[in-house]
Amino acid sequence: METNESKSEAAFQEKEQVVLAENKKTVIPYKFHESILFVIWGWIMFLDYFRFYLSKKIMITFDVRKILEYSSKVLVVAGIIYTGYYLYHRLEKLRTNPGKSLLAVWISMFLCMVMVNLIQMNVMHKIVFELQHSVFMLITAIAIVLTGNLVHNRQVIWGGVVFAVLAFASSFLKLEDQLLLEAIGWMVAFVIPGHRLYSRHKKNRMG
Repeated sequence: METNESKSEAAFQEKEQVVLAENKKTVIPYKFHESILFVIWGWIMFLDYFRFYLSKKIMITFDVRKILEYSSKVLVVAGIIYTGYYLYHRLEKLRTNPGKSLLAVWISMFLCMVMVNLIQMNVMHKIVFELQHSVFMLITAIAIVLTGNLVHNRQVIWGGVVFAVLAFASSFLKLEDQLLLEAIGWMVAFVIPGHRLYSRHKKNRMG
């Protein structure tokens, strides 16, 4: 006859199996970790701004310029498609308060950039690209710092700080050199932290 102790032990094991099963359902594959978006968009933005820099610093034929331009557009479209694919698999993440906050941060960044252009046109009646780009970099730096805070990643936060310093430094330079600084900023703020976080998460999931 089964004792009360054995019944309790069996019940505990059953409960433990249920918990394990639930945990397996909620385990997120490393390819859907948020760090993958840092990697993808970091490289897209780095390559795009570095392309602009090279096109202004080096004599490039019209055909090569067009190839680089179309390749950049393809990368952006591919990034948008994957981001939609990612969000489809991580809807529960997007519905959380941090997820909603992240979305608000980047939408606000875009709206602020639009307002900067409108204000420039209203006050100066023209767009001063050296000023515009430096301000855009500063707004982006703020968005990156807020993002790092929301995802609790100090590397991204410090990357945003570096981005802000580069924004200030760019105000002393011509537009083509500002583009190089922004490319460096994306490498420091998104690419490097993203790869480190992605590799660590992948190792933990496969280890």
